[in-house]
Amino acid sequence: MPKAVIQSHANIVANVESVWDLVSLSDSFSFYKSAPDYHAMGILNIYFPLAKGWVLDLARSPERVLSDIRYSEPEGFLTVPLVLDKVYGNVRKEMAAGGLKGRLVSRAVKAKQNLARGRAGAADRLVHATVGKRVIGQIRKQLAARVGGRLKVLIIGSAKADPEALDFFHDVLDITTFEGYGVTECAPLIAANHLEGRRVGSVGRPLFEVRLVAANGDEVAYGNPVSGQYRASRDGEPGELWVSGPNVMKGYLGDPEQTARVLVQSGGKTWYRTGDLFAMDEEGFLLFRGRLGRQFKLSNGEFVNPELLERVFSRVILIEHVLVVGLPASDQPVVVVTVNTEEVARLADLAGL
Repeated sequence: MPKAVIQSHANIVANVESVWDLVSLSDSFSFYKSAPDYHAMGILNIYFPLAKGWVLDLARSPERVLSDIRYSEPEGFLTVPLVLDKVYGNVRKEMAAGGLKGRLVSRAVKAKQNLARGRAGAADRLVHATVGKRVIGQIRKQLAARVGGRLKVLIIGSAKADPEALDFFHDVLDITTFEGYGVTECAPLIAANHLEGRRVGSVGRPLFEVRLVAANGDEVAYGNPVSGQYRASRDGEPGELWVSGPNVMKGYLGDPEQTARVLVQSGGKTWYRTGDLFAMDEEGFLLFRGRLGRQFKLSNGEFVNPELLERVFSRVILIEHVLVVGLPASDQPVVVVTVNTEEVARLADLAGL
């Protein structure tokens, strides 16, 4: 059942203030807002750009998002990982196809990545100067046909992004990617990467005080951006993410029982229990480890986080959809997939089958 979250103006303003200094872009920066107004992120996508004085373009309707983006040619917008996966997936298909074109694309991408990471050799510089620029230029041209040619920044949310896709956009296409994490109950931001503090594969550092709490109630990690205090998870041990701060909701409208389950008192503070599992590294970056509701236990006593396995399988170009489940009395997880028939047919043609 949908839940109505009670948020105050102070909750929303706290979110705006939490990322104010993390986004150092020009006052004339243009941002395209596609998230609906009834989503917490949609509300933030209005308040923050306006507070910054940016140019803000609004989607006319969900059906017109793609045509509106092409028309407005924004420098940045919020998107979901699926968009990155599709663009990167098409490039991976070209690389996997083999032949001269496949080898050229693979070598051009690798050379550009090495240049971006400061470890390019003479061969990388030669490849980039000769064919690499043209190959990368063609990829950017294909992207520009969909979203315009001025794109500089992508903000990623709603689900865990593929680190390889993030690296591709950042290192190869020179488009800065910010991955973050949030929930409606926190208006919505809890953590975010930014230009001066970015770690691919993480959702960034916490923007508010957080705790990671194990199933037995022990605190396994802690982070506070105000004090700068971070205590990492020992051996990467995950815990449920709890959040405390001015961004936390007042409760669920007309549902005191559910409110009492997720808003708990500890140490004289109110904490929101997200139901999501994270680990924290030594620098305070949060690493997503799954959702409590989806974990299952095998007959050998081992716990499985299906999202981690699904992420690995989803990178196989022959797989379109994947689901990892547990069965009673089984000591192995079960993987259910649907096949990408178009890709199978394409590879079969290449192999002459």
